[in-house]
Amino acid sequence: MPKSARGDSDSDAISRFALEIQSRVGRLVKDRGDAAYPRLARDRRWEGTSHVRVEFMPGGKVKSIAINTSSGYQVLDQRAVEMVKEVMPKVPEELRDREFSVRFPIVFKLVEKR
Repeated sequence: MPKSARGDSDSDAISRFALEIQSRVGRLVKDRGDAAYPRLARDRRWEGTSHVRVEFMPGGKVKSIAINTSSGYQVLDQRAVEMVKEVMPKVPEELRDREFSVRFPIVFKLVEKR
């Protein structure tokens, strides 16, 4: 396969994998409701978006999970990293032979109860 075609397919696979992680975090939040939101942040009405970066080594092992851009609240950023660790799927076969990283946002937004 030509290098540019492989690069395009790798890019698509990386994007799909990032969406899979983000989707799993969304399901975790939906399943746990208020328990997924840090109590301190809920009590103080803190909201924000934590942009997470996950780096992988060849073989599919996680090298690091870090905040790329902070929500502005350490407690939200820390929770974002915890949730990603909790829901991390296996790396797709087509990406296991290389080092790569994914980036995605995790939005913390309070929902008013009626």
